Amino acid sequence: MTPDYWAGPWHMWWAGGWGWWWIFPLMMLVMAGLCVFGMFRHTLGRGTHRKSSALRILEQRFARGDIQKAEYDEKKAVLLSGEGR
Repeated sequence: MTPDYWAGPWHMWWAGGWGWWWIFPLMMLVMAGLCVFGMFRHTLGRGTHRKSSALRILEQRFARGDIQKAEYDEKKAVLLSGEGR
């Protein structure tokens, strides 16, 4: 007489149905989505970060008196227009 299911070591996984195993592929999809979102956010935010950083340095140089008002205004206009790349 043979049993209704195979009595090997894996029978405990299949005898009760899928159980909670569906959560692992779902977690992998969520993690992959978060990675893609993080890469896009990092890539798109790079230009803005550089521009604000450069503008901050320009403001500090002007505050210290390293550059005059005319040079400050000229460089600020270039930074804000995006021509300085």
